[in-house]
Amino acid sequence: MSILDSLTEATTFDSHADIVIFIERLFQEGIVYLRRGDTKSVKSYNKDPRNKVIIDEEVEFKSVQYICPHFGTHNSRAKKGRRLNQHVMPNYCPVQIRFSYNPDESVKKFKITKLELFHHTHPVSEAHLHTYARKKHMTTEAFDFAKSALVAGGQPTKVRKLLLDKFGSHLISKDIINLKQTLTGKPINNEVAITKVTFTDKDCAEIAALGKTFTKAVHLLCQFHGLKAVDFHLTRTKNGEIEREKHHEIRQNFRAAMYAETPDACDKAKAYLIGPGLGSLGEYFADNWFNIEDKWTNLGRRNLPTFGNNTTNRIERFHHTIKDVLQKTKRLSEVIQTLVNVTLLRLSDRELKQKIREVRFSTPSKPELIRKFAESISPFAWNLLENEIKIMRKNYHFILDNDYLTYTIMSRNTNYKLKKDLSSCSCHFYSAFGLPCRHIIYFHFKDNLEIPSGSYAEHWRNECLEVTIEVNEPNIVYINNNVLMVLE
Repeated sequence: MSILDSLTEATTFDSHADIVIFIERLFQEGIVYLRRGDTKSVKSYNKDPRNKVIIDEEVEFKSVQYICPHFGTHNSRAKKGRRLNQHVMPNYCPVQIRFSYNPDESVKKFKITKLELFHHTHPVSEAHLHTYARKKHMTTEAFDFAKSALVAGGQPTKVRKLLLDKFGSHLISKDIINLKQTLTGKPINNEVAITKVTFTDKDCAEIAALGKTFTKAVHLLCQFHGLKAVDFHLTRTKNGEIEREKHHEIRQNFRAAMYAETPDACDKAKAYLIGPGLGSLGEYFADNWFNIEDKWTNLGRRNLPTFGNNTTNRIERFHHTIKDVLQKTKRLSEVIQTLVNVTLLRLSDRELKQKIREVRFSTPSKPELIRKFAESISPFAWNLLENEIKIMRKNYHFILDNDYLTYTIMSRNTNYKLKKDLSSCSCHFYSAFGLPCRHIIYFHFKDNLEIPSGSYAEHWRNECLEVTIEVNEPNIVYINNNVLMVLE
């Protein structure tokens, strides 16, 4: 009896690593080749406010699916006479194994929730298994040959043909290109691993570029562009399909879903927008917005460090002058001169603002325990902190858990988790801004502890107080009778 025959829905696995070992064993014993399909990471699961149980991120996945390469709906690429010579792998095969993690204290294991073991609609042979193999299944000799050829500058398509002719190894072009990028020393994260969140409109090219560059960042959609896109779609709706009087109601419900603070409020607006009463508009919202609601709703970004940004407007406003300068009709000398002038103007403006802050009228003194920290952060960050102090209660009801070294702070609507060392809190303000929230400040005041300067998010440090930038007048350089402005 094979290991596949002994597999049942009662079988459990301690970790995802054990699942991977099991799947590889199925392939090595020539039983079946399964590739990974749909997954739901623990990180994504924990971000959903509707999930009350937080799973340790070491578990990696809440659910993971392994499928036959022929699993899924067959969509022929020969449609409309295009791509006639390309083969499509999905062919309605039902073979799949889905594993789901049970976070219950008494279990904490992966359980099989879907089990289909019998192939249909396609042949299964040793040749099929060999065809599915990737570089990890290649012989050492073939793999060394591929690396040597790529390092020497070989083109991926030609290397693929040589591997097929010489070793009979199947390696898709995508794998070869990835291998070449690794061998040529391209950095994996391009030194941008500290970036946590990226914002764009619904431009697929921008989203793909950011996803490739900022590999560890969560992508979000600009809420302003989302509202604008919905408004534009409503104006294009054919007359008679839906009454114009309903447009305002549709916009209101879309805003309600976007800015909802509770899942129930979001679900209520969602039910109206995707309901049958809106006809094709319901399909538009279901297929284009509510399939990615984590990217544009406030609920989807509640625990992300957005620093108060929900749109791309601030960065576009800051760089609008540079966008105006970089025009195709302008000559290089004019562009460089204008960019230098913009740089000088902004540096002098920053210095002027700092001097204004130093000589302005006196304001209420800062609390002694927070003064040093307040003076080390920007005025904007201090305004945020000041608002937190204003809404801070005189007393909070809390319970100390010595096992997990956390305080549970009880509020009217929810409970917050605060680390005993006061380094982080689960509230929205700390998650979004990385600054000490009212709960952290309360415990510092209660225990008479000073908040040291330089603690918490370095993003808010007031660099104007630490770095003095001097920019001299630019030199004038003549190149082929064109004037170029060059900074010293």
